[in-house]
Formats: sequence, structure tokens, C-alpha cells
Amino acid sequence: MGTAEHSYHSTTEAEKARKPPRGVAIIGGGVIGLSTAYFLALSHREDARLTSSAPGNQRPQITIIESSDRLCPAASSQATGSLGSSQRKESKTGRAGLVCLSYRLQVRLAEQYNGKDEYGWSDQTIYRLQKKGSSDSSSPGGGSGSKGPPVSVPLSDLPAWVRVRDDWDAYRVSSPPNAAHLDPRRFCEFLTKRVKELGVRIETSATATSIQLDPAGSAFSALHVRTSSGLSQSIPADSVVIAAGPWSDRVFATLFPSAQVKLPMDSRGAAGNHARIRSPSGHGEDSVQVYFTNVTPDGSRFDVTSFPNGDLYIGGWGAVAEELPPLATQVLPQPAEIEKMITATKHYVKVPKDKDLEYHDAGRCYRPTAVPNRPIITRVPFDLLFDRPSVDASVTADPGGLYINTGHSSDGVALSLGSGKLASELILGQPLSVDISSLGLPGVASYL
Repeated sequence: MGTAEHSYHSTTEAEKARKPPRGVAIIGGGVIGLSTAYFLALSHREDARLTSSAPGNQRPQITIIESSDRLCPAASSQATGSLGSSQRKESKTGRAGLVCLSYRLQVRLAEQYNGKDEYGWSDQTIYRLQKKGSSDSSSPGGGSGSKGPPVSVPLSDLPAWVRVRDDWDAYRVSSPPNAAHLDPRRFCEFLTKRVKELGVRIETSATATSIQLDPAGSAFSALHVRTSSGLSQSIPADSVVIAAGPWSDRVFATLFPSAQVKLPMDSRGAAGNHARIRSPSGHGEDSVQVYFTNVTPDGSRFDVTSFPNGDLYIGGWGAVAEELPPLATQVLPQPAEIEKMITATKHYVKVPKDKDLEYHDAGRCYRPTAVPNRPIITRVPFDLLFDRPSVDASVTADPGGLYINTGHSSDGVALSLGSGKLASELILGQPLSVDISSLGLPGVASYL
């Protein structure tokens, strides 16, 4: 990516003169934060100017700050893991362009690092089931890999673990090579290993508390954090990225309490329970995902996805609304909802109905939902972060400032690599692989 034919950002003379950032602090240790750190560190390593022996050409320190005691404690490692390039014609703008870019990068990474063995990469086919004669035309979201409208298929095409009913219609939503699957937990472990190898610093059990400005008050100089033990430390950073998923708006409000703009997010009703079961019928090496859209008596919707290791992942089930807790590790599954989900699943997955369906890895994930519901990947103009007159750092030749990379809803893993690459390009002043002018803060003129 980043070649001339994929560039959507003309480089000004000021940007050509930009110095590399002196330090980048990424708030949020989920898959979006990891991907941002990965592409930043990769770019620094590959940039001959930064790696030369010339005086002053030192790599900037990249630091990931995660408030929990480990990386990827929430949705990033618990998601379904479906990937896809969902556009009929490849797009290079907005969310559609982000989907296409992310899938290309995922395919390339899997080829480079043997994704099949490293993190369970496989092809995937996605089906949707609905009652015969239903007018329901809903289909999976942006990571589904659809290259066109769903195709009607015979029920015999469904995987062996589906308990088929004659009053269903089946549709194939996507198939290889436009859809794939990975194990999110293993993928997060893989990315963590990569960023550590690239020299990224990781601070867990640390909460960002405030921004320190330079003496002129026109740029960031450090991010202050507090550890779980109560100790405070200062992390040198002239660039700060908020990639904290559903907690992003809280981080923004903490760091910039008098900002003239807000980060518009609402994840209160965006949580979902999930669990894994061992497939009684077994399946092949490739993944299959089945959306049960309106076939249940009470209209409940859920989806079941096969993992190459023999697990079936049951997701898409709702949750009783709860306030988002301070830490990701405090988001716990709701036992009553899990039991409802397992009971419903027994009617649609081949297992003796009189036997218990054993499950493991039950959990609940909040989807980081922006308002409106689309990713936010942008740089926030410096003068909007405070309620006092200040120098607008966005028009200077120096890098730095605040960057947002959040709002991916249920497609965080699917959109992670593209989002990380675009955020890296923004920070480094590089030509953008995709036109993301439509992915800024609502009501704020895009500064790229």
C-alpha cells in the first residue's frame, strides 16, 4: 500500500519537511492499538532515513498504554474472527475502502507469516438462513466478504453440524477467495509478538491521566499515566493515539475536558454474549459461518462459526444492558443469557437434545460504536482540544497532536490492519492508502 496509485493525500512542501515524531503514545492495547503500533514500527524500520547513522536520526519510541493487566483483554481476543472484502467493486474511499485495504493486508500478512499455523487462518464460507417466504433481506456486516447479493443455495450445502429444517431458505453470502477466518486470540498474540520484536514499549495496568504541552503551549510533549499501584510516570510523546475501543470517549474526556468537540460514542446497548462449544459432528479445515436470522420462535438472532480446531463459536446474541465498567477485564459474561443462547443453539446444532451442551470461553464484548456508526480515523485539529486561544499545531511542519482510531463496532478484527496502517500514515505524514476524509469527527472539517 502507499504506492502512487493508492495515494489520496498530496504531500505539501511543509509535510516534506516534517521531522519524524519524537514519541508516539497509543492508548489502548486491543487489536486496533496493536495494529497501529505494528505499522508505525514497521515503517520506522523500513525508512532508510530513520535507520541511517546520521546524527539525530533516531527511531521514535512507540508506547502502548493499556489500563488492564494484559493486552487484548476484551473484544479483540474474543471476537468471531471473520474477515472479508465486502464490496462488489473494490473501493478506495471511506469505510468501503477501509474494508478492501484491510482484507488485502490480512491476506498478505497470512502469506508472509504462515497464518494457518500462526493464528488459525483459513478460508471461510458464510450462509444466511431465514424462514421460507420471509422478506427479511438483512445480511452480515462489512467483514462478510460479499461480492454481490446473497445467492440461494440448497439446504444440502450447509455444514453437517446444522440441524436443517424444511421451512428454511438458505443463502450463500460469501465464499473464498473473498472471505477468510482467523482465531482472534491467536492473532492478537501474534501481533503482540511482532510489535515487541519491532521495539514497541508496552505498559499495562496504566491509565492515561493528562497531556503535557511544550513550553510554547503549541504541541504535546508527554503523556502522564498512573499505574495500578498509584505511581505516576511521564511518557515522552508529541503524538497521542486514542484507540481504546468503547472506552475511547472516556479517555478523550479525561485528557481534554475543555475540548470544543466530543468523541461521539454510545456503546451502552452494544454488548453481546458468546461462547464456544465442541462440534459434535466435526467439520473440515475451512471455516463456515451460519447466520440464523429469523428462524427462531421468538425472533432471536445469532450466528455460529466453525473454527479449524473443532470448536463452534456462538455469537451475535444480545445482552442485558449494563454500564460499561472502568476496565475491560471487568466485562463478564451474563450466565442467564449464556444459558438461553445454549438452549436455543441445541435446536439448530446437531447434538442430542436430552444431553447438556458443554461450552467454554464464554464471554461478553462491548462493540465500540460511534455516532453515526462508522469508524473514526482522523487527526483532531490542535486548537479544538482546548477552550483557550492557542497556536494551531496542525499547520506547522512538525508532526504530533491527537489522532483517533476507534468506532469499528463489530468489525474491529476485520478492519484492524487497514485502520492501523492508515493511522500510521497520518502520524508520519505519508500519502494515505485510502481516502478517509469521510471518517473524521462529525461536524469537524477533516484535517489529514
